Amino acid sequence: MQLTKTKSLLVSKAILSRRALRIGLGRFVLMSHSEVESGGRQRLSILADAFESVIGAVYLDQGFEPAREFIHEHLLAESDAISLRQAAHELQEPPSGVRAERVPHAPGLPHPQRDTAPTTRSTSWSR
Repeated sequence: MQLTKTKSLLVSKAILSRRALRIGLGRFVLMSHSEVESGGRQRLSILADAFESVIGAVYLDQGFEPAREFIHEHLLAESDAISLRQAAHELQEPPSGVRAERVPHAPGLPHPQRDTAPTTRSTSWSR
């Protein structure tokens, strides 16, 4: 449940648009004159979408590692993202008191493979 909340917060319009504003992304977005005049460069939905697009463009152009670095530098590095990083860290560690065990390989007899399942089929369309 915590992972879902963390993901929702991380990709929220509020967080992404704030990061886009911080790096001045609005000035690079192509838009019509009327959109600019109506405040499009400050519109949260446009900025959030543009920020997501930059992440995708970095990934497609340079690969996973540069995209990860961009995310860490521009999305997770801020103080309000500390709880997000803490949640991610907690997900990587097993809960206290849980001990990891290796399950030994236990070969067994092969079981018959079935490609079909029994079904009932009516040949009459009327009742």
